[in-house]
Amino acid sequence: MARGITRTQIIDSAATLVNTDSFAALSLAQIASQTGIKVPSLYNYVTGIDDVRQALATRGAQEILAVVVQAAVGRAGTAAIMAVAVAYRAYIVHNPGVYTATIQTANPDPAFQHANAELLRVLTQILAPYQLSEPDLIHALRGLRSLVHGFATLEISGGFGMPVDLDASFVQMVQTFIGGISYTTA
Repeated sequence: MARGITRTQIIDSAATLVNTDSFAALSLAQIASQTGIKVPSLYNYVTGIDDVRQALATRGAQEILAVVVQAAVGRAGTAAIMAVAVAYRAYIVHNPGVYTATIQTANPDPAFQHANAELLRVLTQILAPYQLSEPDLIHALRGLRSLVHGFATLEISGGFGMPVDLDASFVQMVQTFIGGISYTTA
């Protein structure tokens, strides 16, 4: 094993690479070059590129959970939804490659599964004040995730060229979503 290198450093390097370049372009050769070791030496730390991708997905799921929990703490209802949406979007925009790992990897890692289950629990909790039926709750959960994902991925790809403030557009979109949830419960 290379001196001073750890699995965590390998995954850190991979995270930097996917956030700078892209998740799809990640290779063991890139990671080896970034860490200053040879590709065969990587196998002392990972079993292959799929292992790295799964580790990135787990890291991303855990990080998303942490930012969502932090944003939700001390807030309820509309304020919680807005804070969570803003934090979730910021995570995606600042970590596009790691985020992509979370949605493209069928990951059997129990830590990945746990982070996603906890994220779902937190999102369900912030929607609880709206007293949605089970189907409407599922629609709202899907809607919230979709609007954050869609907006952030379009933002990352430069899909918004009009000269209107992106933050203002995002806030208005989330407010419209919240109004839709409120309408469902009326």
